[in-house]
Amino acid sequence: MKKIITLLVLAFASIALHAERTVPYNHKTWSDAYKAKDYVAAKASLDSFILDTDGKKLAVASHYVGLTSVSDQAVINTPEKATAYATTLVAECGITDANAIDYVKTYVLVRGGHYRAVCDYVKALPAPSVGTKELLMHSCLKLKKYDEALAYALETNQMYYAAIAAKYQGDKVKIFELSKRAALEGYLTAARLKNVLNYVGEQYFGDTTITEEQQTEFLVAVNQKYSRFLVTDKATWEPILAGVRVTLKARGVNIE
Repeated sequence: MKKIITLLVLAFASIALHAERTVPYNHKTWSDAYKAKDYVAAKASLDSFILDTDGKKLAVASHYVGLTSVSDQAVINTPEKATAYATTLVAECGITDANAIDYVKTYVLVRGGHYRAVCDYVKALPAPSVGTKELLMHSCLKLKKYDEALAYALETNQMYYAAIAAKYQGDKVKIFELSKRAALEGYLTAARLKNVLNYVGEQYFGDTTITEEQQTEFLVAVNQKYSRFLVTDKATWEPILAGVRVTLKARGVNIE
């Protein structure tokens, strides 16, 4: 009991308790301070926001977790401390939705680096939300449980992370198919697109069912889909798409 009380005291010490929140939620206000590493200002901003919807409550709680993980890691550096902190944070933000509570508890464990505790906690939940399953997926990747990570990535439609898991599994067909889905089913950032192209480019597919034609069709589709970004950010995207075009030209594909 004494240990539990001590942990709760530590958790309360990291979160300001407010008589009143008076400022409308504004992501930019706190985010600018956070990016500038002015953590005192970032916390003061979070402390002031009015939490009048479930969405705002969860958003602010998540921001508190991220802030604590970089400014006061000692508060969550064991699973027990992390759990105590999460319990306090949920109460402070007025979160009552069961899925949101589970998400916050899981997210604190993730930011504390307690990936085995995440697996134990989430797997014991009767019906975890998609967001909580995504945190489980990330934890499985950290623990190098690539089969489980791939299953959760597919279940939550996180194709980029599915491609990462496939890469570590070493299944060439999965690497191609999941990298293709990651690149083409939505839009990736330049860095992520570069990664999935590398995942594919590193493979020799001659001993698989993946044909040269399929590889070419994939690169053509990537070029068509992402060329639009050359207009707004040529410096970032040109090196990536130039590599795609060089490969296509070497395969005899005419690129205008």
